[in-house]
Amino acid sequence: MHTYEFKHGGKTTVTIDSDFIRIDRKGLFNKSSGLKGEKSLKLDMITSVQLIPASAIKGGFLQFSIPGSKDVKGIYMSADENTVMFSKKEQHMAEEVKGIVEGKIQRKEAAVSSPNSSSLSVADELKKLAELKDAGILSQEEFDAQKKLLL
Repeated sequence: MHTYEFKHGGKTTVTIDSDFIRIDRKGLFNKSSGLKGEKSLKLDMITSVQLIPASAIKGGFLQFSIPGSKDVKGIYMSADENTVMFSKKEQHMAEEVKGIVEGKIQRKEAAVSSPNSSSLSVADELKKLAELKDAGILSQEEFDAQKKLLL
């Protein structure tokens, strides 16, 4: 579990565990913008993370996109419940959060894009190999070698 505390624009704590990212907002600024409380986003639902760097005169934004949410742009980002504001000195934490979430997105996409190498059970594979051996397509040695690989 990773926990990050951002103080720019109100006190916001971001906690990342294996399944969720939790954005917990406290303080007067967050209350006045209607964002007080905790928001939990399921990590496998996050489709992208946008980081707008902070400068010496304005804060930065870390925005999480999920299906069905409308990305808020410009000056309205501070009122977006899926956005965390940070200062220049907190930017390293925002970059770390972005890296962790992007890593989880990449692992999710890799798991989806590379289907299970075998949708057949070992028993089904052995049955097919036995049929090939019985049909004379595989020799006993080839059958035994493939059987050993499966088991």
